[in-house]
Amino acid sequence: LMSHVMDLSLDHEKGKHSGSFGMNGTFKFNRNDTGETGILPLIPDYEQTSFGAFILEKLKTGKLSAEAGLRGDFQHLLVKTFQGDEL
Repeated sequence: LMSHVMDLSLDHEKGKHSGSFGMNGTFKFNRNDTGETGILPLIPDYEQTSFGAFILEKLKTGKLSAEAGLRGDFQHLLVKTFQGDEL
């Protein structure tokens, strides 16, 4: 199993207004070499890709504060299956 992760976040502040925005991504893959062991693996070969982005804004005025945010995510999973003893 191999895993790669990327995270990025940027913050800003000006007076009563502040916030942050950023993104993250992950790529994971698993490869089994059944030719060497001759054993069917418990976890199949797969590739997983995911990506997300967000924005968060805050406004403070006296005793009141307001906060709003938005986030979007995407994920793709490719799994290789076995047919009998073949991948």
